[in-house]
Amino acid sequence: MLGYGREITKSRLFGYGSVTQGSQFTLAISTLIEEMSTKHAKKIQTIQAEQAVQKKALLEEAES
Repeated sequence: MLGYGREITKSRLFGYGSVTQGSQFTLAISTLIEEMSTKHAKKIQTIQAEQAVQKKALLEEAES
């Protein structure tokens, strides 16, 4: 903690509760990021499957 002296720490400057709340906030953000990543991956798989079906239909249509 520059500018506050050698003995100052985050918990002394902001109080123990704020450090705990920061940790909880970080955990909540990490959880949200994981959930969004999972949803994104599933959505990509769905789109790729739909594209494969459309491609097959177009190839069959072109052959006939």
